[in-house]
Amino acid sequence: VVSVTDIGSGNWIAAGPFVVGDPRDREIGSKIDAAMREKDWRPPENKRDAAAVYDVADGKKSAWVKIDGSSDFIDLGRIFDRYYGTIGYAMTYIHSPVEAYVRLLYGMDYWMKIWINGELVKDVEPHGGAPFKGQFQVDVPLKPGANELFVKIASGSLGNGFWMAVSDTGNLMFSQTEKQ
Repeated sequence: VVSVTDIGSGNWIAAGPFVVGDPRDREIGSKIDAAMREKDWRPPENKRDAAAVYDVADGKKSAWVKIDGSSDFIDLGRIFDRYYGTIGYAMTYIHSPVEAYVRLLYGMDYWMKIWINGELVKDVEPHGGAPFKGQFQVDVPLKPGANELFVKIASGSLGNGFWMAVSDTGNLMFSQTEKQ
């Protein structure tokens, strides 16, 4: 029997908020969409370094932060204290004892891209309306050992976060680092 396991907030680290523009700008939605579609828009996309400090906007710096708690919703807006007009990144590791395919079930507010082990597995996924858990699905390969799950999230006007769950036969572990 395959069940679905939430990848809770305590298993993630996050970087951001990378400012796209002024949330009052009438064109902010199209600017966010363009930034989401751009390859390697900011450094976390092309090189993961949990010790890095990034220029996020107007001379402000930000480092990766460990997310605490056990919530099934990863609320980047709360973590960064900023919602609309920003893009954030989150990363976790899925530890698998064997090579396998799993299904990621996710929902987000508002745009999302997903990589597994550095390979883009879901390009920009925008949506309208209220987000919900398990709204979208994608099958991904896991190798034995640590598998990096990396997401790029852009905020909607009322929220900035996501849910992520995985089909699990009971043998997967999750952590903020490559080591369990």
